[in-house]
Amino acid sequence: MENKYCIDGKEKDKVVYIVLEDDETKVFVKGMYYRVCRYIEKENVIYLSNEDVQKHRREHESFLKKLKDNMFSLRVKGLLGTILHIDGDREYMENCMSLYKEMGIHAYGVYIEEKEMPKKVGAIVKKLLPDVIVITGHDYYNKEGLTDLANYKNTKNFMEACLECRRNKLDSIIVAGACQSNSEALLVSGANFASSPKRINIHTYDPAIIAVKAVSTSSERYIDKNSLERKIENFNDAYMGIETKGKMKILI
Repeated sequence: MENKYCIDGKEKDKVVYIVLEDDETKVFVKGMYYRVCRYIEKENVIYLSNEDVQKHRREHESFLKKLKDNMFSLRVKGLLGTILHIDGDREYMENCMSLYKEMGIHAYGVYIEEKEMPKKVGAIVKKLLPDVIVITGHDYYNKEGLTDLANYKNTKNFMEACLECRRNKLDSIIVAGACQSNSEALLVSGANFASSPKRINIHTYDPAIIAVKAVSTSSERYIDKNSLERKIENFNDAYMGIETKGKMKILI
């Protein structure tokens, strides 16, 4: 069946969604380029024309070209760190893996449903011993109370996955969370960088951009927040973190 696309008429950010399920009262959707899966009330759904969808795709292609053209320079005399990218969305994971490959970074990509992450990540981390671990996929905050973890679709799964990673690789840098995740809870659970302090939607590539910066920053230097702000839209609303040194080994 041909894909249908829509936006939520009540949303300010106007994220374009792919319609996965459509019934009499609700529509279940997935962001085309943002890490969000959610239900939308039927009355709020605005379906898009093919022309509108193509315009959105052209805007994204322009964004992606600009991102790749202006990514961090890796022309350094150092041994880059390795990335383990664990993702609850196979399509988004493959997009991020393509980015790592273009940057010349050694990365492992593993697709795991969010609910399965706490049970599976420990063994993977113990086997691969990555320098940076990305734990992402989809999340959703229902706006019924910031501190109650029951109001988030997958934050608790990401938290438990972070804890498992820490048990098996204490010195890895962890980038955790997805759209609207409880970043404070993720940091407490062991993440170095986490989304999303303002509970906003994050882009497919956002966690990958942080991971690239982490593996290409010297182990003697702290990761530069200013450079991340230039690469990630609304960085301060989308991410929070702790002072963290990079994972690149300088050759002598």
